[in-house]
Amino acid sequence: NLLPSSVEVYTEQAYLSEDIAIPEAILKHIDKRKDNVFVFDRGVQSRKTFNELDNEQINFVTRLNSPVRKEVLETYVLPDNVIINNLTTLSDEKILLFDRKNKKSNPLRLIVTEDEKGETLLFLTNMFDKQIEEIIQIYKRRWDIEVFFRFIKQELNFKHFMSTSINGIKIILYMTLILSMLILLYKKYNKVGYKTAKRRFYYEMEELYMAIIITMSGGDPALVFR
Repeated sequence: NLLPSSVEVYTEQAYLSEDIAIPEAILKHIDKRKDNVFVFDRGVQSRKTFNELDNEQINFVTRLNSPVRKEVLETYVLPDNVIINNLTTLSDEKILLFDRKNKKSNPLRLIVTEDEKGETLLFLTNMFDKQIEEIIQIYKRRWDIEVFFRFIKQELNFKHFMSTSINGIKIILYMTLILSMLILLYKKYNKVGYKTAKRRFYYEMEELYMAIIITMSGGDPALVFR
């Protein structure tokens, strides 16, 4: 609920497609607990991918592009309060999706909503036992991913690579993730913002290792590096 749990580095051009990279990452690092839900954005649209995840009994929530070619199997009765945050729920259906070859997907659930500007937002999931509000709130948690990406890019300079070799990139990535976890934990337990946590963490770490150096050297730092 706070820290990254795994990382994958892809080097082949095919993995520029999120339809390939994201499902593989999910299937490779799958946590089989039934209460886990995987959330991803509209970069994944492959009906085959949805089937693979569903066949593995992996719960997911995503957004779907419009228009949608579908077959409606069942239409659910909407609750009295269909307004969630800024979204008004228009329909809740059990459907089959069609791919480009007219093959049908597994039965999935499609929730159609509309925001205050009249834009239609489609939420797709394979969970039929959750309330509409739960599905939308689960997808909303995906924003945590964007916040984390922005944090490591802007605050930890991950957008600049000091090496272009695969091994070098991995080392930089792992070091950045370790540092990010330390700062995020510091931020949580001290109840401060990202910038404040980064600055205070730096100064406190500097004081800590300088104290260690002075202790080890008996007051002469030059002895530490002999």
